[in-house]
Amino acid sequence: MPDTQDPQTLLTASGDTRRIPKPITWETGHGSTVPPEHTSSTAPDAAPALPPDAPHWQVGLNDWLTHQADWANRTHIPGLVLTSDTDPAALGGLDTTIAPAWITIEFPVYTDGRGFTLAQLLRTRHHWTGELRASGDVMIDTVFYLRRCGFDSYLLKPGHDTPAAQQALHTFTAAYQTVYPLGI
Repeated sequence: MPDTQDPQTLLTASGDTRRIPKPITWETGHGSTVPPEHTSSTAPDAAPALPPDAPHWQVGLNDWLTHQADWANRTHIPGLVLTSDTDPAALGGLDTTIAPAWITIEFPVYTDGRGFTLAQLLRTRHHWTGELRASGDVMIDTVFYLRRCGFDSYLLKPGHDTPAAQQALHTFTAAYQTVYPLGI
């Protein structure tokens, strides 16, 4: 199980930074990802259907859509993590009364542009106004463009300099494309 206390720097589109615990991605049926204090004493080998009602959890799209009614009864709503190969048509199910704490789009490699499209669709077609995070292979060279597509926070690839990424947010002073509203 990942260490939830392992902080990482989250860079925002305004150039601010904050330290956050590393989000833990819930994988349905993988009881080994559940900390011992959250396992059931009656069935220790059975994996719970949902992550514990605690901060810093994020779930995939299928779990989010399947358990929408359950999220409304929680103190800590999980974040939603999307992979770059998420079918944009599947995002229609996000138009609900309960919103995830944040949406993370994972970039497996920096050359995979599908996450840019997902961000733009979330902002324009699905009217997502909450926090939209870029994670994975997020490099300094891409933060300006990620911001232009609607991302408002970035978990940089390990080894990348946060101050340099802050400067990269202001690489250009003019652009031809529309700027999508940020949910900051």
